[in-house]
Amino acid sequence: MEKAIHESSDKQHILLTGLGTRAIKTDYEWDGERETAVLTPLALVKLMKKRLCASQLPNRVVVLLTDGAKNNKDKTWQTFQKEIYETLGFCPDAVEIPNGTNSEEISRILEDVAKEIPEGAELTLDVTQGFRHFPFIFYTLVLYLTALRRAEIRGAYYGMVEGLPLELVKPIIDLRSLLIELPEWFHAVRMFRDQGTTKPMASLLQPLAKPLRAEGDKLRKEGKKPPPEAIERYKQAGQVEGSVASLEQYAFAYESALPLELEKASRGLIDSIQTLPDIDSQSLPPLVDELTESIVSTAQETAFAKPPPRRGKWKENIPLNEGELKRQAYMIDLYLERGQLSLAVGLMREWVVSWVIWQLHDCTHIENWLDGEVRSQYEDKLHAVKAAARGGALPKGIPIWGTKRFGTFWDELTDKLRNAFHHHAMREDAVEAPPKPLTSVQDFWNVLKPI
Repeated sequence: MEKAIHESSDKQHILLTGLGTRAIKTDYEWDGERETAVLTPLALVKLMKKRLCASQLPNRVVVLLTDGAKNNKDKTWQTFQKEIYETLGFCPDAVEIPNGTNSEEISRILEDVAKEIPEGAELTLDVTQGFRHFPFIFYTLVLYLTALRRAEIRGAYYGMVEGLPLELVKPIIDLRSLLIELPEWFHAVRMFRDQGTTKPMASLLQPLAKPLRAEGDKLRKEGKKPPPEAIERYKQAGQVEGSVASLEQYAFAYESALPLELEKASRGLIDSIQTLPDIDSQSLPPLVDELTESIVSTAQETAFAKPPPRRGKWKENIPLNEGELKRQAYMIDLYLERGQLSLAVGLMREWVVSWVIWQLHDCTHIENWLDGEVRSQYEDKLHAVKAAARGGALPKGIPIWGTKRFGTFWDELTDKLRNAFHHHAMREDAVEAPPKPLTSVQDFWNVLKPI
């Protein structure tokens, strides 16, 4: 057969599949349509042609072909070639592979198939046929191609040819949410939990609002008042958009080490994202309720108990108390644990000033604790303790925390660490590794923060 070029889009849309060694005439069903074929990918292609417009069809077919699939009595490869040409107008490409019986053969399969997939390709996967471990190879390929080749997965299909009586129609199901979407959610939640990064999660949530609004539009009859179901979908779309906005606010506050802003954003994130498990739309992958609960539990540690006013000078009413200091100390520990030292050192300095204000007011709230002039007064007291640690006289009226060790801690924190990081090492001394004073500062910090 003469090989034809099928140009249905600017990008390559590749159907990636495998072939088994048996060709059995089977009835399949997908998206309400039925088709009979001797191989699942042939049925899938024929069903796609029925349901989709020409621009949505694959313009290339790549087949993982073992020797057994290429040379068998049922002539599966020859049949597949013939029917793909008749259906799509071009011949499939074969990647001849070993059986994958050891790690070397599996590595070879992955490398050979990856060579066939260009940057930015669109992929439709059929994981029905071939050896039982082939779906795992496909899964690994998907992770690689989406992460490093920027491939877009249109669908991942499996024909349920096993476990059902031969006379029954075999459904073709889309496993995309399990193979691609759910792992992306796992990654996004882990990035949020382990690094405070919210962009992957926001990127996953953002597209969900559009299909929810589309579902609402579909439920709404033209020219009539929208029914409760449509109103609910519009409400849910707004919930998704609110969660995306909260994630973006959280990211800004966390990455800038703004504790009060983070506490407000955390409260908003919890309140908005707790509504997502109530969405019963097909737009959400399975287990999303448990995934979002993980986000909520992570944000809980840095969240205000009650949301502050959305507008105005809301920070004026934030009390300086033990709970506030604990939330900020938790943030500092996160930054230290995650190696975000510049953020940890900067916030630790401000925490110490707030702690001293709280201590010198007998652990009661002082309303103007965020006033710059007030904070400068207490910074002066700390600088006096630092000067005493360097050999100067300790000023009168300084309580028990005014010791040489405390002064040394403040000296190392402000001069040796904060200046190094916040002036970005613009000095003669190189900062090519965490500075030595970091260890002693952390040791004293672990003693100070529970007080």
